[in-house]
Amino acid sequence: MISKKIILVVFLFYSCTVFSGTPDSTTLVKPLKFDLNGVKPGDKLTKEFFNKHCPSRLKGSSEIECKQRLELNGIKISILYFFYDEKLLAISFNYPSLQYDDLIRTYTRKFSRPPHNKKEDPILLSTGVKYTNKKASWNTASGEFVIEQYWNGFNKGSAHLLSLEYEKYKIRKSKESTEGVIEKIFGDIFD
Repeated sequence: MISKKIILVVFLFYSCTVFSGTPDSTTLVKPLKFDLNGVKPGDKLTKEFFNKHCPSRLKGSSEIECKQRLELNGIKISILYFFYDEKLLAISFNYPSLQYDDLIRTYTRKFSRPPHNKKEDPILLSTGVKYTNKKASWNTASGEFVIEQYWNGFNKGSAHLLSLEYEKYKIRKSKESTEGVIEKIFGDIFD
């Protein structure tokens, strides 16, 4: 009789996380919050930021690209901020590709180890130089943050965060562009 009660208690304890207080695999993880120099996707374009980092000719434009250079833990980076309707949708930056591992360490301290890590197959150039591009990424509350060792040539690496709103913006722009071309082609034919 006592052994049946013990078995029942043990069964309830280990099978029901509600009773045991142990989180199960369905427990949600708090999303990572991405920002660069205090600026994050979704932020509104302020007058101060515009005056400091954006070309004045773009004032009043719905699409604004702003640039900034700064040092992040000893790594010199060149940042491009993309605003649409005065809302930050994307951040990308370039850095010296030799500092890829330093940049990964910086963001590992901030976010933890990158859950997505990839080495591409080696590429042999006509000059006889062989290189392997590396890529790491984190899923954040704003979208996927990606760091690549090589971008445009061998001396620059690239990193970017394209928000979900940016992805929607790209689809909309692509659709508008396609519709404009089709209208022009078929409009000329059928008019």
